[in-house]
Amino acid sequence: MKTNDIYKAKVVEVLEDGSLIMSFQGTLVRIVNRSAIAYSVNELVKLKVKKLRPLEFKLLPQSPSES
Repeated sequence: MKTNDIYKAKVVEVLEDGSLIMSFQGTLVRIVNRSAIAYSVNELVKLKVKKLRPLEFKLLPQSPSES
């Protein structure tokens, strides 16, 4: 994994604070959603690696053809 790599993850749960539990490469991870975008369970989301330590992703918008 390197900075700027892009991965897909699946939303498993949306928490009350807007955070997301996502299935990422076979592991569940909690992502803090600081965007104004509301995600839903089973939605596929693209993640761009911003930092490695601590691991930080940027949630990328999906194009309509990817929905």
